Amino acid sequence: MPTGYNTSLPTQMAMIANYRAGKTCAEAAAPFSLCAGACKLALRRNGVAARSRVESQRVFKVDHRFFQHVDCEEKAYWLGFFTADGCVYNDRIQLTLSTKDRGHLERWRNALGSDVTIREVFNETKSVWTVSTAFKSKEMADDLAALGVHPRKTYSAYPWAAPQHLARHYWRGAVDGDGGLSAARPRVFFCGTRAMIDGFVEFALTSMPSRARPVARGCVWSIQFGGRWHVAALARLLYNDVTVALERKRLLAQHWMW
Repeated sequence: MPTGYNTSLPTQMAMIANYRAGKTCAEAAAPFSLCAGACKLALRRNGVAARSRVESQRVFKVDHRFFQHVDCEEKAYWLGFFTADGCVYNDRIQLTLSTKDRGHLERWRNALGSDVTIREVFNETKSVWTVSTAFKSKEMADDLAALGVHPRKTYSAYPWAAPQHLARHYWRGAVDGDGGLSAARPRVFFCGTRAMIDGFVEFALTSMPSRARPVARGCVWSIQFGGRWHVAALARLLYNDVTVALERKRLLAQHWMW
């Protein structure tokens, strides 16, 4: 096995390519019968910054800059959903849903291009089983903070200033996360901070007039729109001709459309 580090430039570039693809220095150098030190030296010689300790400890593949530019239906939807139902704490990005919504959690994972584990967790407070994904990402935490999603967002979340063509996708995500439609009678409801409620009301009034008023329960606010005409208008606005939605709520929306 070679012990020197006087490797050729093509070999150095190949090791760097392996390293940038997510391999460790040892893994990047192994195909050339070299050790980790050879890869580290190749990085230094070619001005390539090594990963930080946090980055090097990452286990799962994730698009950490998924929310850097929210410029399509899918990203707008998941931003709304995560704003309503996600959790950010110490750069930990976590989403926990009911076991019946496991398929939706898989769609979240796929949107991130991730192989993060979906874990089943028993919620002792509510005595129910849930499914959850979690990973560390300072980049995503920073991007989410810039979009109104902070730690303890239950008390501080504010709506994204969505461009007109993405607003309904953002609010559909938010309603899928922390709202919904009633199966028994025509009703659309949504819960959140006062800022989120005000943002949703402003959005809803673009499709219909309404006298609905927010109601506070402790630190959580809610709003509900009733009446078949109002609910049909909102259901069409939120769920008609879309590519991503929580399936059980999309089916309820279809029930009220006319």
